[in-house]
Amino acid sequence: MVPMAVNHDGFLEILDQTDQKHTDAHQRLRTDFRELETRLDEAMKLLGEAHGANRAKLAELAATPVDMTKLVLRTPVVVSIILVICSIVGGMWASTSGLRSNIDKVVIQMEAASALAAERAQRVADNNGVIKDALATNSRDLKEQISLITKRQELQQLQIQQMQESIIRLTPQGRR
Repeated sequence: MVPMAVNHDGFLEILDQTDQKHTDAHQRLRTDFRELETRLDEAMKLLGEAHGANRAKLAELAATPVDMTKLVLRTPVVVSIILVICSIVGGMWASTSGLRSNIDKVVIQMEAASALAAERAQRVADNNGVIKDALATNSRDLKEQISLITKRQELQQLQIQQMQESIIRLTPQGRR
């Protein structure tokens, strides 16, 4: 490293210049900040005025009654409203005019349906009883047949055994 000669006056001059630059920059920042504050205050005043004007318009609209004479309904809308009303009234009239005679019919049909259901239930119960009896009888018959077949097989076994013994006795080797 080569030692550098330090000039004291040059160093102070550089410090003064740097300090001046910082001071100028600080003043510019303060000036810009004041301008922004001024603009913000002006914008807030304008916003407050606009807000007040909008509130006044809304209050005026709320205070104004609705004028039904200015309401205009076109022909298709009027016709559809009339048709809807007529269909509702017609449906109500049709349902209530024949209601009394229909109630009697409904009661009679309900009684017939309940009698038919009771009869079907009785038939099902009777059929179930018959089926149970038939199953019990078939079960007993099957058990008897199985026992008969078992006895026949035992009898056949005995007969086969007796025949074998008879054959053995009759053969010359069996006589010895």
